Amino acid sequence: MLAGMSPERFMKDYWQKKPLLVRGAIPAFALAKLAGQSLDSPLSMAELAKLSSQKNVESRLVQSQPWSLKHGPFKPKKITPTN
Repeated sequence: MLAGMSPERFMKDYWQKKPLLVRGAIPAFALAKLAGQSLDSPLSMAELAKLSSQKNVESRLVQSQPWSLKHGPFKPKKITPTN
């Protein structure tokens, strides 16, 4: 299952309690890379920006170098492909 743990342990120890990085959790990305293809996002940048600006949608912006976390809602202009 997830990182070699049972669903019961995941729910008990991790679900909405602490972060868990599971590399390769979505095999489609690795399979597409092997096939020389890319996977497109199901949402366009415009749709993502619109959703992240709504008060009733939980949105977060995670950035690296340096790591930072910001909680939405965001102004649509704040969400760009370089974020």
